[in-house]
Amino acid sequence: MHLVLRILIGGLLISGIPSVGRAALITFTHEGSGSGTLDGISFNNANFRILATGDTTNRQEFGEEFGQGFSISHDSASIEINNVGNFTFTIPTRTFVSNSISVVGFSLGGGIFGSDLYNGPSNSVFNSWDMFSSIGPISGSTELLQWTFSDLNTNNGLLVFDDQSTTGVFTATTVAVPESQTILGAATAISFGTAFKRKLSKKQNKDELKA
Repeated sequence: MHLVLRILIGGLLISGIPSVGRAALITFTHEGSGSGTLDGISFNNANFRILATGDTTNRQEFGEEFGQGFSISHDSASIEINNVGNFTFTIPTRTFVSNSISVVGFSLGGGIFGSDLYNGPSNSVFNSWDMFSSIGPISGSTELLQWTFSDLNTNNGLLVFDDQSTTGVFTATTVAVPESQTILGAATAISFGTAFKRKLSKKQNKDELKA
């Protein structure tokens, strides 16, 4: 088989293989209440819900200095604040779990070093959660913090929560990538490779006849 063809088919097949098993879309929900401002307009003790989506194939592991844990950067994230509105974050964000201290949270993106923004709840089930499966809803004590450390921009202006201890709920829901998509991708790669090989063979035959 031609070297280019082998590389092409191999790359396509390998890219499809991780979709079987652990590859999944994941939705995170962080709920709580707090006070703050949006585009300079204040709100007080308003219930909020952060809804974010990601892909488990993008999971990152903490470095040793942070203890055992993982994070997933969001493909999209929005927040609904009661009597204020629903807004989309325009800066990178992520959800994390610290297995070492049994807590989850919402933070700025940018690798594993983004500032924590909403920590909690804490629960022993997070000791072993690897972010590859659904979990929750789990309720408990939570904390809003560090929203003034960076500009938390939304599509409707700057969002700032006051530092505050509160209570909240965390839920994560995974949806596995359908195996049919992986099989289809592999079949497409093989079909494309076969057609490419035939075309290459015809070209070689023509070249030989000309010679």
